[in-house]
Amino acid sequence: KYNETTNIYSKNAYEKLDEHIMDCMQLADLVKESKKIIDIGSGSGLPSVILAIILKETTIIAVESKSRKTKFLNAIKKKLIKNNINNFILNIDNFHNFLIDHFISYFI
Repeated sequence: KYNETTNIYSKNAYEKLDEHIMDCMQLADLVKESKKIIDIGSGSGLPSVILAIILKETTIIAVESKSRKTKFLNAIKKKLIKNNINNFILNIDNFHNFLIDHFISYFI
C-alpha cells in the first residue's frame, strides 16, 4: 500500500519481492552471530528490515540518504520493529570509529 504513493519498489522488483525476502533470510543465517550491522542504501528496507525482524539481538543501522525512503523505514520501524533498528539520513562518509561486524548492501 505504501509503495503506491511513494514508489519505494519498482514494479519489477515488487513482483519479485518474495524472492528478495528469501535472499535476505538467507543472509540472516550468514550473519547471525553479528552484534552490529550497517545496511548501506537501505531505502527499500532490504535487507535491514528482514534482518532486524529475524536477528532481534543484533543492532541494525540502516543508512539511507533519500528522505522519502527514510520515512518508509521509519514507518516500518514503528509498526514492526521496536528496538534493534536505527535509521539515519546520512552519507556513509560520516561514520568514523564504529565497531561493526558487517557492512551490507542489497540492490533491487
